[in-house]
Amino acid sequence: MSESLTIKTLHGLKWSYISTITTAIMQIGYTAVMARLLNPSDFGLVAMGGVVLRFGSYFAQMGMGSAIIQKKDLTKGQISAAFTSSILLGLLFTILTFILAPLSNFIFKNQDVIPIVRLMGLSFFINGFSLTALALIRRELKFKSLAIAEIVSFIIGYLIIGIGSAFLGLGVWSLILASLSQSILLSIFTFSIIRHELSLSFSWIDYKPLFSFGSKVSLLNFFEFIGYSIETIFIGRFFGDTNLGYYNRAQMITNLPISYIINSISKVLYPSLSQIQDDIERFKRNFFLIIRLSIIILVPFSIIVYILSREIVLLILGDKWIESIILVKILIFAATLDYLQHLLGITLESKRIIKERIYIQIFYIPILSIVILYFKYIGIYTITIIIFVFYILKFIIYLIILNKIKIGFLEFLKNIIFEIITSIIIFTIITLIYNFIQSLNSNIWFIFIFTILS
Repeated sequence: MSESLTIKTLHGLKWSYISTITTAIMQIGYTAVMARLLNPSDFGLVAMGGVVLRFGSYFAQMGMGSAIIQKKDLTKGQISAAFTSSILLGLLFTILTFILAPLSNFIFKNQDVIPIVRLMGLSFFINGFSLTALALIRRELKFKSLAIAEIVSFIIGYLIIGIGSAFLGLGVWSLILASLSQSILLSIFTFSIIRHELSLSFSWIDYKPLFSFGSKVSLLNFFEFIGYSIETIFIGRFFGDTNLGYYNRAQMITNLPISYIINSISKVLYPSLSQIQDDIERFKRNFFLIIRLSIIILVPFSIIVYILSREIVLLILGDKWIESIILVKILIFAATLDYLQHLLGITLESKRIIKERIYIQIFYIPILSIVILYFKYIGIYTITIIIFVFYILKFIIYLIILNKIKIGFLEFLKNIIFEIITSIIIFTIITLIYNFIQSLNSNIWFIFIFTILS
């Protein structure tokens, strides 16, 4: 990287982490309060609605954000084209969601999810306004302004409106109001940061280069969404909304902190690597630096969550969520692998390698579906273990695909061997300390705090 790009990248990482840590802390507090005010079925219904909405979100965006960041030379006409498509597609999918919401009952066998989906569908139109501005902010590495916008919108949307609505007795609707409020505020803030032209463009010349790349990204994201949603669909259909609520909150505990950490890196990594994609040696050097940094952060965190899963569930969610403890133990390592794979995917995408990843998903989805259907009567824990095994297999396949950018499997392992050995040592030491503290019949808070400090 040039010195200026290096400084911008490091500055971007700093502010991205500030936003991540602040939002993660607030999210934990928000979840702890809402878990005590609402029922597991409320979270299950919103999880079902989220699956339906994510189904359309990738086509509503058509990969415009990624295309804006990836493209080296961007014209005003192309910015207008991206804004136009985002607004019109957002409006279209909001209308389609309202009309087709009853079909969600066919998927989940639950009538209560229909009005949930209809209200959540407004997010398509709201997010359409901010998509172009958000991509331009990331393209220009203005992460300080973005961090402030994310933090303020979260405070008002979730902590004030969301929790306030729950206290007023709005139940499941308070979860949706929190999300929509945050989206509206973030749209306003992002546009105030970048202030791009709001003119509309219907010129195919402006659309073509964006859609050429963006449509492939959109298709890939859609297939990945289907792959991730299979677990939610099957658990909701065969085990009910309460078990899905347990699974959803276990995912929150495992995925939320890790996703914040990785998203902080990926938001800066993608535009930065895109700028040096033609310099192979610098590209590989920066790639391995990011991977090692991610492992150093993620693996110790995953070990802590695995060992303290009981204490974390009881402290954050409360006694009525005890069924989530075993799910957390399984999902924490699945989440770690999944997000490391996400970094590999971003790296490949910055080099415009998308087709192979689409093929992986085309095979992954039906095979996983067949296996889950075969084992559906054994139980939710078995399904979760199956999902973890499939994450391992997909991660290995991604490592093989790295050969296309001249990063071999053995080269990858060689660059992370120190982190692997260190992780094994950390796991052994912390497990011994935790078992010793537990043998003293210590208070739950003492166990939690002392284990983390150790």
